[in-house]
Amino acid sequence: MKSFNHFISEKKRIGTAAPAPEPGGRDPLDPTGRRRISKKYSDPSNPPRVKNPEATKPSSPYNPSDTSNHDKQVRFRRAQRIKGATGGKPTGSLVKGNLSFPGDRSGATAKAKADLEARKGFSGSRSGGLKADEANPNVDRSVRQQRTVKQSVPDPFDPKAPKAPARPFKGVVKRKNPALDEYFNELLKLFKHKPQLKNKKYGGDTAFIFTLADWQLGKADYGVENTLERYEVALQDAVNRIKELRKANVAINEIYMVGLGDLTENCYGFYDSQPHNIELTLIEQYALARSLIMKTIDTFLPLADKLVLAGVPGNHGEMSRSSKGQVTTNRLDNSDTMHLQICEEIMKANPERYKKVKVEVPTGFHQVLNVKGIKVGMTHGHMSGGGGNAEAKIESWWKGQMYGFLPAGECEILVTGHYHHFRAKQQGDRTWFQSPSLDKSIDFTARSGMWSHPGVLTFTINKKGWDNLRIV
Repeated sequence: MKSFNHFISEKKRIGTAAPAPEPGGRDPLDPTGRRRISKKYSDPSNPPRVKNPEATKPSSPYNPSDTSNHDKQVRFRRAQRIKGATGGKPTGSLVKGNLSFPGDRSGATAKAKADLEARKGFSGSRSGGLKADEANPNVDRSVRQQRTVKQSVPDPFDPKAPKAPARPFKGVVKRKNPALDEYFNELLKLFKHKPQLKNKKYGGDTAFIFTLADWQLGKADYGVENTLERYEVALQDAVNRIKELRKANVAINEIYMVGLGDLTENCYGFYDSQPHNIELTLIEQYALARSLIMKTIDTFLPLADKLVLAGVPGNHGEMSRSSKGQVTTNRLDNSDTMHLQICEEIMKANPERYKKVKVEVPTGFHQVLNVKGIKVGMTHGHMSGGGGNAEAKIESWWKGQMYGFLPAGECEILVTGHYHHFRAKQQGDRTWFQSPSLDKSIDFTARSGMWSHPGVLTFTINKKGWDNLRIV
């Protein structure tokens, strides 16, 4: 170790030595009067200990028997590696790059790598990065808040928001049929609690046919109120007609209520001025149609041993028409048959009253029923094509059904709608009935000069064929 004097001489040589003392002053380098320092501190390898107030205090070693500070000791206890804790030997090869240690198969390494990769992926993200969004001043959180309110779900980033349930869709209730609107509930209440009828047996071999053709409910030409009043007259006339025939020894024991399509007008897609020529919204048209069907059933319910509600789809019943008149789903996606299905649901709610009513809904455009041993075919008429008048089109269509050995081609009686004017034609043992409508068309009359009286086609069928035709 260099001497103290040598240290002073070096300071003087490089110009950093202490300045000379003033005359009469004390020389700071004079050892006289200095405080003596213990020799044990003179050794540089043994420096003096100085208390540092910022230094952390050393923790006491872990003592399992000491329970007073057990939690604190456990919290700061160092992890110990236990050899062979995960079991197994290293597999793979370092050269091939698939070396795997037993610790890797425990999942700890994979989780750590996945966490690191996830953090790298979000480290450079600007917006949309989970927690990065919360710290990003450019993120408009009001948009997210509006979306959560609209969807009726809590904000997942709001610490005060309730946690999502384990089964979020457990309490979601969906309607069985989207067409069951508020009017359906009113109609259901009206017919659900009606009393059971007396079990009166009529017996007989004859069926009474009552057609539901081209009501066009909602159309303004004839008017909704006029249509309802005219149908009320037809219902009462039909009841009187059944009583009258029974007095004439016609044994009626079955009543068929046959829908021939176009029960509602719809709102657009069929002719240019249609949106300006309706008095009811589509949902009101549907509700009114179902009400009239149920009223018809209840009117005939005490008059026969068996009732059959049947029907075919019409062009105005196509529910998926676009503004260009094109069908966007399927032409069988049709309200005319939907009304029959919904009325069936209503009657199932009161089975004791409506147990003798049977509903027949076709799967196609046409329907064939066996009525007292006679095959009766029904179609709306809009699927007929070709040139000529209504009679020529229907006759051509029926011949095609015969030529193709289709069910409608085997029928002895064919009943159609669509063309509004009453017509009847016999060819050998086959008969075609064109049912009148409950509607009038100002546009058709202006173009052709033709018009028809509103009415309802009725007739009877037994094993001998049809009879007792009348428009009520």
